[in-house]
Amino acid sequence: MKKIILIVCGFLCLGIAQAQLMDTLPEFSPEYFKKKFRCGVAFNQSFSGIIGSDLPHDYFIKPSLGGGIETEYYFNKNIGIGSGFLFQQRGAGIYNPDVVKEVGDPDSTHRQRLRFNCLDLPIRLVFRGNKGMTKGNRWSGSIGVIPMYSFATNSVFHSIEDGFHKIDDWTADFKKFDLAASASFGLNINAGDAALLQIQFYASYGLLNTYNNQTLFGAAKGNHLLFGLKLATLF
Repeated sequence: MKKIILIVCGFLCLGIAQAQLMDTLPEFSPEYFKKKFRCGVAFNQSFSGIIGSDLPHDYFIKPSLGGGIETEYYFNKNIGIGSGFLFQQRGAGIYNPDVVKEVGDPDSTHRQRLRFNCLDLPIRLVFRGNKGMTKGNRWSGSIGVIPMYSFATNSVFHSIEDGFHKIDDWTADFKKFDLAASASFGLNINAGDAALLQIQFYASYGLLNTYNNQTLFGAAKGNHLLFGLKLATLF
């Protein structure tokens, strides 16, 4: 344990020393951060869940991938608008109590997934700072809303023994349209005047009840929760 703590402390000291060294060097092309219009591709490593009241299942957070095209246009050096078109998974894992205590039995825990396949059209107010963590980068972030369309919703029960997963179509039981509030914060990094590398932590919360089948779900009220790390290359 002591060795691990020493290694972690060593990396932290190295990072601080490198940041201090970079601050003593001239910044490479600071004007590149002031470009008005940018367009590029983004990849989202997300984690998703469903939170609410009277939920029909016990849910847990699951990984959800996403990505697509994003654009930004700045009215001045700090404030602008952003949009895009992205594919984004949402949903949650469904916890099934392990009653039989045997490998492969269908009641095994942490195998079932509720998977939403969504198309997102984010509309954001974006900002970029005049400074960053060190020279060569700038703080950046956004707030906004995400109209989203869920074109397919499936229950996936993973069979790790033979790979033949049980997939059921639950699309009709959930609403296709939702609106989420979103926020993000991170850094824009100058990649040699070729592009900006954008690294941001982000989160979104669905504003509408996702359940559609009242006969099946009764008074259940559930909202999509999504958070994770966005990696984008903007030209």
